[in-house]
Amino acid sequence: MYRERVDVKFHNEDDTLSYFSKSTYRFNKDKSGCRTLNDVVTIIHVPILGTALKLQQVSSMGLSIFNDAVPLLFQKSKNIFLKTTVRELLFDGVFINCSYPADSFPAGAVCSGLRARAPASYRRVGEDFYFSMFGSLNGTSTERVRVSRGEVDPGSVGRITAVRGNATLSNWRPGSPCNLINGTDGTVFPPFLQNTTVLPIYTAASCRSLYLLYRGGTTLGGVPLRRYAIDTNMLASGRDYPPNRRRSSKMSGEERELQSCLPMGAMDLSPCSGSPVILTFPHFYLGDPIFLEYPVGLSPRQEDHETIVDIDPVTGVPLRAKKRVQLNMFLKKMEDFAYLSSVSEGLFPILWMEEGITLQGDSLAKVSRSHMMLAALGLLPWLVTALGALLTVAGLVYLTGVARILGASCSPRPQAGARPGRARGRARGRDQSHAAPAAAPRGRGRGRRAARTVQ
Repeated sequence: MYRERVDVKFHNEDDTLSYFSKSTYRFNKDKSGCRTLNDVVTIIHVPILGTALKLQQVSSMGLSIFNDAVPLLFQKSKNIFLKTTVRELLFDGVFINCSYPADSFPAGAVCSGLRARAPASYRRVGEDFYFSMFGSLNGTSTERVRVSRGEVDPGSVGRITAVRGNATLSNWRPGSPCNLINGTDGTVFPPFLQNTTVLPIYTAASCRSLYLLYRGGTTLGGVPLRRYAIDTNMLASGRDYPPNRRRSSKMSGEERELQSCLPMGAMDLSPCSGSPVILTFPHFYLGDPIFLEYPVGLSPRQEDHETIVDIDPVTGVPLRAKKRVQLNMFLKKMEDFAYLSSVSEGLFPILWMEEGITLQGDSLAKVSRSHMMLAALGLLPWLVTALGALLTVAGLVYLTGVARILGASCSPRPQAGARPGRARGRARGRDQSHAAPAAAPRGRGRGRRAARTVQ
């Protein structure tokens, strides 16, 4: 998977820029080992189950019509399970036959409804449709997002200010805090996060903002990082976490009550995706134990199924990140729908995905060198102080040595052939003449020499 920002526009009037996020999905043969796109898998039949769940909410007659149309639309399907290749499931799509006149019944009526309002996972080719997980999204751009550039306020860099031109969302019930847009898109955060414990991020896939909580310190290639993980309250029931009480979609009656009271670890995405999809962590990690009673073979583990982001606290750039989510649908018994008349009920996993990034090679080495330089700069004031003290001591030692040398050079040298005792005596006399009168001369010659000395 590769993401890029396209159609970038700068808005100097409020220090923001706007862009579309373009996603490209490709099969990585090198990392897939012995697995290929031609591998055959069996999963729940998402188009049939999803349509049945939606029709059950709005029209029992519509559900009856769809029941009769299924064998015509999905000619290879014999039950609620879909057997297909990885290529068709992820990219090319599962064929939905809609080559029926609009006035034909029942298939033509259902296909007319699809043409008017097909889910995002449906790709139209002529009169027909293809369902896939990523095919219709591959190489396409999502909603336009506007973010702060951070030139005026560095602490706001990357913060989303509008989505589709609106400062708030309308996917959730009126008054729900889920309609508020907070945080960045998760690819960049404000710098200097040393004391930040909560980071908001906006995710287009869930049409809401989520929160990351500080978990502790970690490293990558010797670079110190701060690890953040998704706040588990984001997937909590409204009974356990009151802010989520108004999270549920714009349903009414029993179905809204069911969705608003999902057990811990699940989030209804139908207001965002238009399909009755439930979001959880992989293998129902951190979810209510009741989820594990239905499917067989799941084993939730923190190291494999947790969503984490390791951020450089100086720059605010994630150097390592793993986003892990699982998509599920409720398998529900419906007496009047042949494909669901005898199923057991529970939350059925469809697939789980991991998106990640780990900085490596030269890029990581550059970050490591930058941190070493910053560490050196942090020591600079202490080095300057120490160097100043060292220079001061050296200067004092130097001046003391110079003073000793000068003092020694000012002392008179003894004359050749003179006896040391008399030379020292004359020196003392000369030194003392500046402070006291000369002593009385002893003899004529010696007196003249003393007088010349005083002058």
